[in-house]
Amino acid sequence: MPSLAEDDQQKQIPQQDLPDEGSALTSVGTKHEVVGALEPQQMDSMATVRASKARPKAETTHEDDPSVLLKQVDQKASLLVSDTSVAPDDRLVHLRLNESVRALKLTDVDLQRKLIQAQARLDGRPVLLKPGENLSTKPIKWLVEDLLIKDGTNLVFAEPKCGKSRFLLGALGALLNGGDKYLDKQLFYKGEKLLICGPDMTQSSWASFLNDYELANEAGLPHPSISGITCAGMNFRLDQNGIDLVEQQARENPGLIILIDSLASCMYGLGMDENKSNTVDPLMQLMNAVAQFKTTLIVIHHAKKGSGEGGLSASARGSSAITAVFDQIVSMRVDRKVGTDEETGEVVLQTRGRASKPSALSIRQGVDGKSWESLGSPEERQASKLITQKGEKLTTQQRQVMLLLCQQFKTDKKPLTTTDLCRGMSLDPKSHRKHVRNYLDGLINAKGFVKTAGELKLGPMKPSTLYLPTNEGREWYDKEICADF
Repeated sequence: MPSLAEDDQQKQIPQQDLPDEGSALTSVGTKHEVVGALEPQQMDSMATVRASKARPKAETTHEDDPSVLLKQVDQKASLLVSDTSVAPDDRLVHLRLNESVRALKLTDVDLQRKLIQAQARLDGRPVLLKPGENLSTKPIKWLVEDLLIKDGTNLVFAEPKCGKSRFLLGALGALLNGGDKYLDKQLFYKGEKLLICGPDMTQSSWASFLNDYELANEAGLPHPSISGITCAGMNFRLDQNGIDLVEQQARENPGLIILIDSLASCMYGLGMDENKSNTVDPLMQLMNAVAQFKTTLIVIHHAKKGSGEGGLSASARGSSAITAVFDQIVSMRVDRKVGTDEETGEVVLQTRGRASKPSALSIRQGVDGKSWESLGSPEERQASKLITQKGEKLTTQQRQVMLLLCQQFKTDKKPLTTTDLCRGMSLDPKSHRKHVRNYLDGLINAKGFVKTAGELKLGPMKPSTLYLPTNEGREWYDKEICADF
């Protein structure tokens, strides 16, 4: 029987099959069994660590790499914009279904940007002018001289019922039908098509207006040069679908003239506040979409009530950002007698833009309520007023001389001598030549209606001075003839 000391000694010796006082070290006798139980857990843990450390390297080549997926999205967008069987309105729907798009969780805004970039690549639009590449130095072109700029953007605004649409349709009707001038302004036309985006009016209203300006026949068939028309009820807006529609028309018809009537109607339902600067975002998107195709954009807008003070740009309704984005702005204002609300029957046009100096022009509707006539600029009207005043002070004999000179000029532009004038007035040249010279001196020096045009020498006689009417003299004559009728 062991002693008490031996028993205490045995208690301090670890038993073969148990850990020493909770020690993690296993006994020799159970090492294989315990290791076998822990090995799978240890191996899994190590595998996880190894995979975690290796993942960053795999991302650069794995098929789920975002950079690879983005390239696939770009490729799909390029295929869609070049596929003529896919309508522009349907491209976004097709792109949404792409697996790479879903993997990246791209939004519709992202996808629209991809489609726009793909279209720009297809059209060959430059993203950046690089060193050594020249800017375009082509001079500014006009659609209607000094009024509407070509290959640019135009804003025409006025109070409601001022005649904005009729004024523009008069210009476009003259243009598309081969006219040379409109309101005495030169027209420049090379066969461009016209697109009318007109949610402001119904089909029947457009048919009537277009017929008035020979842009549609009585049956409502539009002019061959009109590429398309949108009317009230067709749900045209400057949303993505509307911009895509206009862009497609511009692509198919280079140099397209685009008439927007009106801006407010095309922005309706977009949730835009026209008094906020971001109201121009759809306009800017449209301008960027069609600029590559050398389009001419004409936008009709409304003026503020009681506009006329604070400058031309401040007279348009809404944010000043609207007028800022256009190359040319044209204001139309009903003219009223000073200090009253009584209308004079005239409309004042004022222009301001990047292509020319500010200008003004007074116009008036014809008695038919359709046609327009120019009354001239303020400077021209003042000059015309002075001519009228001078004409009112002509003597009877001076008036006779002027009528003879102007009638001859109208016939063959030939000058006359004092002898010719005497005979035209049924006077004897020998006794009245000096009197006629006195009449001519007053017309030359005081009135500015006549000028000398050299001399005529016949034989040994003293040369005879030749006389012609000046531009002012001819203007007086034209007014005088019109007054007689």
